Amino acid sequence: MITLKSILFFVVFWDIIYNHFQQTTGDNCMLYRFFKRIYRFFNTRVVFGGADSGRMPLEEQKKYLMAFPDPKDDYERSFFKYKCFCEYCYYKRKWMLVFYNIGAALILPWVRLKLSRMPDLQPQKVDALYENVPRLPNDDILPDDVRRKYSHTADITQINYEGIFLNQNAKQICQKLKKQYFVHFYFRLIVMIKLAQFSSYIGKYQPGTILFYSCEREYAGPLITLLCELQGTKYEAYMHGDYLYSLCFAFQRYSMYYTWDEQYNKMFQSLRCSFPVTVYIPGKLQGIAEKLDDNECRYFATYYFSDERKDSAEKIREAFDVFAKYGLRCKVRPHPRFSDMEMLRTVFKDYEIEDPKAYALENSIRDTVYVIGLNTTVLSQAFFSGKTVVIDDVSMPENYRELAAKGYIMIRRQHLLLSDLVRNIESLKDSFDGTCLFMR
Repeated sequence: MITLKSILFFVVFWDIIYNHFQQTTGDNCMLYRFFKRIYRFFNTRVVFGGADSGRMPLEEQKKYLMAFPDPKDDYERSFFKYKCFCEYCYYKRKWMLVFYNIGAALILPWVRLKLSRMPDLQPQKVDALYENVPRLPNDDILPDDVRRKYSHTADITQINYEGIFLNQNAKQICQKLKKQYFVHFYFRLIVMIKLAQFSSYIGKYQPGTILFYSCEREYAGPLITLLCELQGTKYEAYMHGDYLYSLCFAFQRYSMYYTWDEQYNKMFQSLRCSFPVTVYIPGKLQGIAEKLDDNECRYFATYYFSDERKDSAEKIREAFDVFAKYGLRCKVRPHPRFSDMEMLRTVFKDYEIEDPKAYALENSIRDTVYVIGLNTTVLSQAFFSGKTVVIDDVSMPENYRELAAKGYIMIRRQHLLLSDLVRNIESLKDSFDGTCLFMR
């Protein structure tokens, strides 16, 4: 049984440990780095995990979302978003949230104390501050109107939390959160860290606008927007890839949100988000690959992975084996961040596996006749590059059947199905006689 005495013991114990490491090694201590890696490992696998991660059925998502009342303010909106995020991402792993909450309860007071110390700043005033990290650069997704609008800008090229702090408005937001959601320590901790991150951006750059992407899941988002607007700064966001309906996107708010299609506006509205919207066409959907005649391509088909598990990868290999019987050359391209490379090397040991870091995506698309995938922005990029797009209905048929219900935009565009391509290969292969698609 957990008693008050045992809780006090652990609080005192961790207080001693924390202060010891802070005094001797600071945040770069081995223990700190070890626990941070453990958290990132488990959290990344759950939040961005593949098809084996036990996702919440679509109808359950919609029913859960509609059970919430309309949020009264950004505090409630952020908390509702947190609840939706956790329900979706930890659908079959609720036990993780218990441990996260206990851990957050232990460290939150010290983190709060550390974030209260404002460093000496030499601010540089900019019109706009962009997120532009190397692993996901913004050059092909930043709206052209935004690019032309601001002349004096700066880039955030690395997301780290060293030297961040809470400004006065952020402290007041955290104090109100403490009163309203005291026992939700994990929620409060993550929101506090994100508010400190943006307090630092505002203090260092004094930007008129902050523009971020890949942040639709961020449940601190409504309160980040509130903080920015209290400071006289706009917080805007823009898409970085094609999206499906997902409960973890619910209840978001920005000063402005840039989408790629009216369909996304409807989707976010159905997810009870609240932001003005501007529709634009990003560079990555303006035809990134040179159009070759099919007879000039070196590959018959390329599969672009995004959300694979071993059994689904094996079904894709079986389709490739059919193509290979006719001598047609195929390759696979892993997702640069999420693919299980060891598994893919095992399953596709007889096929070429592209290195996404060494071989540009536009070259990969240009050199193949059929661009195949299940749910990946590459299909949209290939479509606007004039390529023949093939949607995978073979490897995870249950996921394919949900695509239309989840608003997958490629379902509305001209495409083939992988099952049809396999079924009709006998008649198709004759049309490629004399080309370089065949293995030599």
